[in-house]
Amino acid sequence: MTPTKLRVALIGAGGISAAHIKGALAHPDKLECVALCDVSQDNL
Repeated sequence: MTPTKLRVALIGAGGISAAHIKGALAHPDKLECVALCDVSQDNL
């Protein structure tokens, strides 16, 4: 069986999100970010 990546969307890009993104980037073989959204354009 071929391992599949977990497709995730990050909702909210302020505050603690930097830690979440850092964790996701540490596992590019397991996670794929498919969407990012925030109410503030500055956070994107």
